[in-house]
Amino acid sequence: MKERIEALMAEIEALSCKTEQEIEQARVRLLGKKGEITALFDEFRTVAPELKREFGQKLNVLKNAAAAKIEALKEAAAESPAAGAARNNASSKALLTGLAVVADSAANRTL
Repeated sequence: MKERIEALMAEIEALSCKTEQEIEQARVRLLGKKGEITALFDEFRTVAPELKREFGQKLNVLKNAAAAKIEALKEAAAESPAAGAARNNASSKALLTGLAVVADSAANRTL
């Protein structure tokens, strides 16, 4: 499960969509009722109790990162192509910085 979370996080970080239709398809694939992240939350129910805190935090960071990336892509698509690309890069950098802080603090906590 940890590997799937890390792989999806890398995929979200690299996600780039040019049209609103592509963005919606990515949103449904990741966050939809039968999406990949939703499936991980279903799988989370079977995780050992002592690991729930760790995986729960990682899943929440993943879900929030996906939602933030989708929102940034929607905003970029609504703007002009040149301005949207610059804003998307800035949003991605800010998102990655925030995720690194959350990941570091979660790693430093004692379980």
